[in-house]
Amino acid sequence: MEKELVKKLRERGRHFLKVALFDAKEKNFDVALFHLEQSLQLLLKSKLLEKIGEFPKTHRLTELIRLLGKVLPSLKKVAEKNWSYVDILEDAYIGARYLGFEYTKKEFDACLRFVKKVWKVVG
Repeated sequence: MEKELVKKLRERGRHFLKVALFDAKEKNFDVALFHLEQSLQLLLKSKLLEKIGEFPKTHRLTELIRLLGKVLPSLKKVAEKNWSYVDILEDAYIGARYLGFEYTKKEFDACLRFVKKVWKVVG
């Protein structure tokens, strides 16, 4: 069951990444950042499930990165160098959905590079 869930979370994470790219093409950067956050959140949860057999029921990327960084030091290193992007993505989770936050192409592009780095390190 765990292997199936890991696979499902990864597939959904990849899907959210594709959707984020589509959103960005349409210049919907706020929604694109929300989808980037979802992609990263699902990737981190899938890796936590794979490595330690569970993941917390939280959407906080900082918490997920902190936990996974204990078993994947390379993730911790990437996140520490790029913490501002983690902050933007966490804000987008709530802000883009409920508070009408708006983001720019520049913010999206920077966060996209970060998310792709994390996919490379974790995935």
